[in-house]
Amino acid sequence: MKILRFIPLLLLVVSCSISGEKAENRYETWSYYLGDPSGSQFTSLDQFTPENLDQLEVAWIYEAGGATDRSVIQTNPLVANNMVYGIGPNLKVFAVDAATGEEVWARRPIESNAVSRGLMYWADGDDKRILVGLQQYVAAFDALTGELIKTFGNGGLLDLKLNFDRDVTDNSLVATSPGVIYQDILIQGFMTSEDLPAVPGDIRGYDVRTGALLWTFHTIPRPGEFGAGTYPENAWIFLGG
Repeated sequence: MKILRFIPLLLLVVSCSISGEKAENRYETWSYYLGDPSGSQFTSLDQFTPENLDQLEVAWIYEAGGATDRSVIQTNPLVANNMVYGIGPNLKVFAVDAATGEEVWARRPIESNAVSRGLMYWADGDDKRILVGLQQYVAAFDALTGELIKTFGNGGLLDLKLNFDRDVTDNSLVATSPGVIYQDILIQGFMTSEDLPAVPGDIRGYDVRTGALLWTFHTIPRPGEFGAGTYPENAWIFLGG
């Protein structure tokens, strides 16, 4: 399967050499899902214009591999550290050199062909991480080497089926879209089943360094919480989100 052919990614390649908060405020980076913290999908870079669009040529193509008749790529890549980060159709997370398309690293910590629509990037000094939803997990990779961050979650994988007020082992839960990182807090949601009973559709905050649960917001209020009276009795026991 050929990817990285379309115009938004060409814009990403131009943005790879610019970093820092000041550049982000000018919409010159793409280190967030959909471009910036607001998801505007906008860049102020001007090397590509309506006037020269017909002159663009493919600079390189990266073969992600792993495609089946049931798999798709729905990922909006990120650009940071002069690399393009993406996810293949078999949930292989990869980093390629933004200038050449050469693979820098690729990892597939779980066996699955589920959809994952994007990645998260976080950095604090030399600690640079890519975080990705992979089925019921959030995986944390060293952004430069691709190695799993062993001190995050359980050996690099945070299991989103943990830390509920009931056992959800046999219920469906998939992190199809990336969360948001605010300062050092990973704020993560997920897709629950449309059948009942469903996994509680809680939004939760985790320590981005360790994966430790910091707080939980109940989308279906528990008894005594604000808004509980607007739901059927005991709805929180079987409804999802």
